Amino acid sequence: MLEQVWRRYHRLLRRVAGRILLDRDAVEDVLQESFARALAARRRFSGRREALNYLNRVVINTSIDFYRKRRRHLLRFQPVDPAGPPLEELVGRAGSDRRSPTPLERLLSRERLQAQESVLRHVHDALTDLPRGQRDAIDLLLNRNGRSCREVCAEAGIPYSTARSRMLGGIDRIRRQLLDREDFRQLMRMRR
Repeated sequence: MLEQVWRRYHRLLRRVAGRILLDRDAVEDVLQESFARALAARRRFSGRREALNYLNRVVINTSIDFYRKRRRHLLRFQPVDPAGPPLEELVGRAGSDRRSPTPLERLLSRERLQAQESVLRHVHDALTDLPRGQRDAIDLLLNRNGRSCREVCAEAGIPYSTARSRMLGGIDRIRRQLLDREDFRQLMRMRR
């Protein structure tokens, strides 16, 4: 099935790699490497859509790997002038003088933003689903306006230990819900 999907969607996968690499020769190398990786994985698919999604992800990952290798290679052989810009700036430019983000940086940034938005929506929903005592404790202790936690609790007439345990219980409940979500795990992998 993988070979059939590859033949049918070869042009689409070529465009995906081309948007990241912007180099026709590199695109061909990446496509060959991607197909070899996909075959070596020996995965089974329930349908064409699943196989296409898998191949798309393999092409993206292989393109990113290739791009990073090329970038490291450029940096390795670029002379560093002691009187010139700091090394961090050279690393950021990766041997080019353009100021706009690269296609890879735009792609990664877009994926990161989508994952963050999804997680934030889930946190918002999880906060509204918390029991009222936990939700109020989180609101009370996180929105202190420069006052200490004990001062805020004294003004609200709630013992500090009660507010703290409710807040920690609510946060723990939200954390457990987030750890069950794939988009949250994906976002955490991106931050490593």
